[in-house]
Amino acid sequence: MGMENITGTPKQIAWAEEIREVAVRRLSEYQEAGERLIADYGEEARPAVEAAIARITTETSARWWIDHKTLGTDLPGIQSARFHTTREAQEPVENAMQILGYIAEEEQK
Repeated sequence: MGMENITGTPKQIAWAEEIREVAVRRLSEYQEAGERLIADYGEEARPAVEAAIARITTETSARWWIDHKTLGTDLPGIQSARFHTTREAQEPVENAMQILGYIAEEEQK
């Protein structure tokens, strides 16, 4: 996926690129979480959810990525979730729902 360069100090950029790399790898989890948020809160939640997901692929500010570093956190079980029980496989999506909900709220401000 071609992404814009991150802006900031060299140290911020290096850290932000690591965070963004993991967040982009987890994009399908965020998309699934977004669909669940829309299912839970109705179609009026769709614009905020879509804006939050879009921000993951378009944000270029190193400061924003560092402030939202949990997007790039490899939580336990994410890499191997498909090999475990349904309950364990849902945990990454639950975490993604919390993070996406937070970003969606920010987008509405």
